[in-house]
Amino acid sequence: MISRRPVAGARFLALAAFAILLYAGAATFVPQRAVAQASVAPGPEVCQGCHEDHVKSFKASQHGVTGDARSPASNGGCVACHANAGEHVKAGGGKGAGGIVNPGSKTLAADAKNGVCLTCHQKGRVSWQGSKHQANDVACSTCHSVHQAKDKVRDKMTQTQVCFTCHKDKRAEANRASTHPVRSGGIACSSCHNPHGTAGPSLLVKNTVNETCYSCHAEKRGPFLWEHPPASDNCANCHAPHGSNHAPLLKARAPMLCQSCHQTGSGHPNALRSGAGLPATGGGAAALDRLGFPVVGIPASIDNDVFGTDMSIGVDTALNTIVEAIDKLRDTASSHQRAFIVETMGRDCGHLALMSGFISGAEMTLIPEKETDAEEVAAAVRDAYARGKTHAIVVVAEGARLAANALKEMLDRMNTGFESRVTILRHVQRGGSPSAWDRLIAARFGVIAVERLAKGESGVMAGLQAREIIATDLAVVSSRKRETDLEYYRIARMLAK
Repeated sequence: MISRRPVAGARFLALAAFAILLYAGAATFVPQRAVAQASVAPGPEVCQGCHEDHVKSFKASQHGVTGDARSPASNGGCVACHANAGEHVKAGGGKGAGGIVNPGSKTLAADAKNGVCLTCHQKGRVSWQGSKHQANDVACSTCHSVHQAKDKVRDKMTQTQVCFTCHKDKRAEANRASTHPVRSGGIACSSCHNPHGTAGPSLLVKNTVNETCYSCHAEKRGPFLWEHPPASDNCANCHAPHGSNHAPLLKARAPMLCQSCHQTGSGHPNALRSGAGLPATGGGAAALDRLGFPVVGIPASIDNDVFGTDMSIGVDTALNTIVEAIDKLRDTASSHQRAFIVETMGRDCGHLALMSGFISGAEMTLIPEKETDAEEVAAAVRDAYARGKTHAIVVVAEGARLAANALKEMLDRMNTGFESRVTILRHVQRGGSPSAWDRLIAARFGVIAVERLAKGESGVMAGLQAREIIATDLAVVSSRKRETDLEYYRIARMLAK
């Protein structure tokens, strides 16, 4: 059992010291800034009998400076903040005994804690009532270390540590590549914010964001002959004051930052960067042509949906990549008797899926241009199983009505004879060395484009039509789309049987 005699002894010594002080007529007082009490209040000499560490740190703090007539040390010591101290001593001490007030207590309401501090620190804090901190029940002791020799929140080097305790999102922003010199102590949170309340937004030291910024950045104040309205309205329209990955503290890098306000407009160069509202193919080139730039387009799209050409650069390479992948999957499918569902690119155009399924002998091909339900696919896979095939291949374009994974779940419930597996090729179709055919047509397109530019021609696209290089007006190219030849779909269904 732990003995309580040392504690009782300490309390006895404290009470004895109190009695001696009273008898000797030692300095006793009624505190001027504490809650009025009828009993005689003890000083730090009495309190240190139980609270030696607190009294020691109190004497080393600003509050413990006896030469300052404003400090608690010159106005009653501990009792200046801790009311009912005399009753506390009479009750023999202990937590809450005698109704002692402890502004650092976690159970005491924030307003009650702050009321103790504001009896002395009311000056300069007229905006505290109704401020964000007050409304969120932030107490003075949440930020300030009253009994410490060094109050971290009053030091520029350590102030941010205190603020970041609650404002963790600002800590993350302050660790980005471009920031104010907060971490080095060049400025502190209080350089821009007044935590005790202000008339401006976000507890800023000035009434507006710009007035606050101009305190340091006076050269940005103006007036200027040509002013940027968003900048004169609010610096935060373009800058992230707590930190950004885009120097100098920009919310985004140019031109994306500018385009957040300056949307695509007729004849404005930002239309070329954003692409907003332009057709999917040929639109950028057509826009350049309208602005007077000499342009001859070259078709390059693995979807093969560019109007004015039978084949675009990249289609053959992507098609060979898909066919090679299906050939390798067929070996696994045959050895394990599986039905493989292979998803290819083609959100709006099914050319890649259709051609790869046709060449690879797939049992079924699903494309955006042709609606196919799960029953049709299941019937084709069952037919392959009934004919003794050891595998089945289903090719699905990513834009088809039935997604690959959803189709697998349906086939597994329909008892096709095969277990189903899904392979999504994704961006592997875009990579690799170009095929011989792609190299050939790319060279032909390039030569024709340069020759036409040298002749002063512009606003056309070089395309392959019936083995001939034909020029098509860019306005026509950007307004139309090459359609997938569904005759291949009919032939592929016939050959699959």
